[in-house]
Amino acid sequence: MKRITTLFLIVVLGLSAFSAQGMEGRYHAEATVDFHLRESPKESGKRIALINEGSKVNVTEHGDDWSKIIINQRAGYAKSDWLSKFVALDPFADPVPGHQRQIGVAKIITPALASVAGYSGTVLGPGDIVAVGRFTSEHALINMMREVTRLPKDTLSYEAFVPWQSALPGDLLSGFTTFLNEETGGRLAANRAFNIELAARRIQAATLQHQESFSFNRLCGPYKKSNGYLMAPNISSDGKGYGGGVCQLSTTLYNAALGLPLKIDKWKVHRERGVAYIPQYFDAAVGSYSDLAFTNLLPYAISLEVLTQNGALTVLIRRADEMS
Repeated sequence: MKRITTLFLIVVLGLSAFSAQGMEGRYHAEATVDFHLRESPKESGKRIALINEGSKVNVTEHGDDWSKIIINQRAGYAKSDWLSKFVALDPFADPVPGHQRQIGVAKIITPALASVAGYSGTVLGPGDIVAVGRFTSEHALINMMREVTRLPKDTLSYEAFVPWQSALPGDLLSGFTTFLNEETGGRLAANRAFNIELAARRIQAATLQHQESFSFNRLCGPYKKSNGYLMAPNISSDGKGYGGGVCQLSTTLYNAALGLPLKIDKWKVHRERGVAYIPQYFDAAVGSYSDLAFTNLLPYAISLEVLTQNGALTVLIRRADEMS
């Protein structure tokens, strides 16, 4: 009898664990508005629970219009627009919805002005490297701020990212670019650029072995005068602080990391409306109360390369050399 009872408990515990895994879903996400959970994926679907803005949910299915979610052990449907701040629970299988996935990098051959509405622009010079979102027949499309700028194909050379499954040591796996110019930061623009360059040197060539974790704050913090940082604009109550601008680097790195199966361990946005140089919910704040941290799930080591150029801040991730 005791043996049967023990076997029963093992089966129950196993089923409970399986059920819990099933409840976990594909993503963690957050409600961006108050909404009613629907019994079916349509506006007329029966309302089964009120979900408050800021609530944490598990997403089991994600679609362009509707997503299936679980919250407080209740399953139902929500419009995908009602959800944000996605974190993939299996980065190998599920890319983060809304991420501006890049396909490779362009190396500028002849000077080119890159600009979009609301941003006066960045003059890219020969040798500058920027991530490419996609191509048309005549142009490379570059994500800039929250828009897209076009660079003629004849002004650049192109290198595609190598799929991580077939990459060799030294191969380029992922990357991302954000932009700034001499006006970014107002009268403290030079200080802001200095802070970005200082932090860039501190993560330059950082290497992560398989299952090793990266912490931006560990390498770059604390963001104080005593650690070499200058006063510059930031997102705080008084609008400035030592190390202002460093979050543009952490944001660029975060978006490069999303292009690979890396496990995001710590990540936080600055505020709901986000920052101008990246789409909403894709910034990555660092500081006393937030960090950008991730773990390398790839079966080999990776290394970071940071390029602080003519207003184009590019972070590249490579398969590390075997000697790393």
